[in-house]
Amino acid sequence: MDAWCLRYTGKIYDQDGQWAATGQVIPVLLETLLAILFLCANHHKSTGRDLFNLHWLEKRLSGDEAPENVQATFAGN
Repeated sequence: MDAWCLRYTGKIYDQDGQWAATGQVIPVLLETLLAILFLCANHHKSTGRDLFNLHWLEKRLSGDEAPENVQATFAGN
C-alpha cells in the first residue's frame, strides 16, 4: 500500500486511508488477493516487500485501473 501510495501521490503513506476513500474496490483484484492463503489466515500476519511488491502487483493488473481504486481495494474500503 505504501509503495503504491508513494508512486501515485508522492506521499509515503495514505494517512487515515483518505486517498483510498476516494476510490472503489476492484472486485477482480480483491478476489485475487483473497485467494492468497497468507491473507486469509486467522492469525496476525506480517510480510515485507519480498512477497508483495509493485512488480507482483503490476503482473496482476490490466493497466487501466485507477490508482485510487487499487488503493481502495488494498484498504478493503
